[in-house]
Amino acid sequence: MKSKYVDLQTGEVITVKQLLAYEKGKDRIWEAADEMRSLLLNIAEAREEQAQHLPMEAQAIRECVKNYDAAEEQLGKGEAGHLATERASAIGNPPNVGNR
Repeated sequence: MKSKYVDLQTGEVITVKQLLAYEKGKDRIWEAADEMRSLLLNIAEAREEQAQHLPMEAQAIRECVKNYDAAEEQLGKGEAGHLATERASAIGNPPNVGNR
């Protein structure tokens, strides 16, 4: 077996040791590329899962806002009734006097 070879692309003479180091370097590059590919796939899957949960979360938030609006409306009605009672007592009329 020859211990030296000619690189056909560059015309340089390379040793078997250099050739093996070059091939091992390519293997490390492919391993890194495979790891990057796996990482990207995992990220894509995580995003797809998040995308499925977002509409449900948005709906839950909307329900909270509806409950807030309903409570605010009830509080507003209670406040309006409370203010009317205060006004009536301020002018000397007890509340609900006109209903008797």
